[in-house]
Parts: sequence; C-alpha cells; structure tokens
Amino acid sequence: PAGTPAGLYTIQYRIAENLNPSNFDDATVFITVTAAAIEANDDTVLNINGFEGQANVINAIPNDNLNGVAVKLSEITIGLVTPATPINGGPVPTLNLTTGSVSVPAGTPSGTYIIRYSICENLNATNCSQANIIVTVISGPIIANDDAAGGINGLDGANNVVTVLTNDLLDNAAPTLTQVRITVVSPADVISSTAVPVLNPATGTVSVPPGTSSGIYTIVYQICENLNQTNCDEGVIKITVLQPSIELIKRGVFSDSNGDGYAQPGELIRYSFLVRNTGAIDLNNVTITDPKATIVGT
Repeated sequence: PAGTPAGLYTIQYRIAENLNPSNFDDATVFITVTAAAIEANDDTVLNINGFEGQANVINAIPNDNLNGVAVKLSEITIGLVTPATPINGGPVPTLNLTTGSVSVPAGTPSGTYIIRYSICENLNATNCSQANIIVTVISGPIIANDDAAGGINGLDGANNVVTVLTNDLLDNAAPTLTQVRITVVSPADVISSTAVPVLNPATGTVSVPPGTSSGIYTIVYQICENLNQTNCDEGVIKITVLQPSIELIKRGVFSDSNGDGYAQPGELIRYSFLVRNTGAIDLNNVTITDPKATIVGT
C-alpha cells in the first residue's frame, strides 16, 4: 500500500489440495520495500541589509524533493545540522525548524553565513538528506556629509559650534554615537596661534578655543559603523573664525571764549569720540574711557 515504510516483509502462506486437504505445502513470500528518494537542495539569498534585518528572506523547503516531487512539510522533519557562525560576536541568520523559513535579525554584521540543515522522511526516519543555506548580509550605506560654521568670534571662542552626526547618515537615518565611531583624520592646521578648532570624537562636537586667530579651519573626520568596522566614510568640517576689530577716533575742538587766540584757564575744549566696528562681528557692551580728561562714556 502507499505509505508503507521501507524494510523486509515476509508473508507465509499455504496451498492445500481441495480434493485432499491433508495434501498441502507451506511457502514464504519475501517483499523488500525501499524508501523514496529524498533530496535537500542548496539555497542562496544575497544582499540582505544586516542593519535593518529581515524576516523570511527565504524558505529552504520548496526546492527540496521527495520521491521526485516537491516535498511537503507534513512528510518531513527539518533538522539543524550546523548553525551559522557569528561574525564579530553579532547575531546570525536563523532557520525555523517548523516552517523552513530563514530570518536575518536586525544588527547582523555583514558577511556570508552558511546554515546546514537536514530533511528526514517521517515515514522512514533514517531516510534523510542535507543541504546548505547561504545568506549574504551587507552593510547599511553610511554617508558622512560635510559641515560648516561661520562667524565664530575667535577672541571669545565658542563651544559646540557643529555636531557632525546631525547631517550624517547610516542606512538613511542620522546615526547615534552607539552606532558609529568618530575618528579625526586631519586636525585643523594652526594659522597664526596655538589655538585651533577641535573635534571631540567622543561627542562629535566641534569647539573653538578662546584666542583662535581669524581664518578658515578645515577638519577631516571619518565615521565607521560599529557593527561593520570597515563600513566607513569621510567628511570635511569648515570653521570660519573672525577676530573682533574696533576703532576709536577722538577729536578736540578749542573754544576761544575771549577771542584772543590763546588758551586760558576757564576756556573749553569740546571732545567728540567716534567708535567704529571695523570687523565682521557684532560688538556689545563697548565702553570708552579717557582718564586724562576724566571722561567716561558708553
């Protein structure tokens, strides 16, 4: 009958003459039943984004065969022979032994993973076949976009004029400090002083120390994905620093009260002060003092 397990079967029977029932003989029928051919075929799936992960990237069973036709889940048992090997200690693609589907967890490092599995016929538990599932995981795209900040007062300096990760992208979203590593590739060159804008790799912020000379400073930095340390990109930070500049013009006009052409006690000199901002930075709380004339103005 259909569904008969493989093995050696024996049937003993007797034939007896109807005319003389005591005239009989016994014999045995030997039946060898073999298992149907079973075949597990390899599966391959490429370019799965490991940063996002993906469920049910492939099902290993549809291309497997039993008795020359596609196998049914009800006819077999799926077994895990060798799980995928982790890369950098991260999660790995997994095989569901009930459904045969393969999923890639979010945060899986890029690389090629191999899962070896078996299918065994339920009717004949030792009738098995093995195959590989090959899953290639790729990194999410990483982009370090250039940054710029201008009009920085170099005399006072300023903190956190730029946060580099704000406009950078990892898998089309701004990365966090836990997802990427920041490295300074080229620090800012000194222009005419020892103070220069500095990028803090721990925070991703750029600060301008007090006393920084005016000029355009360039910092080249790199961000690398922690999950896939070779997934990197570089960006450029340009910081424009200005030094405040001020000009004071003092004018005095003598008032010759008696008209004799000479200065005498009691006659006046009228002073005027012109303050001009000769730089490109707004100046606040400017004070004018003239100790010789005992003049104080704001």
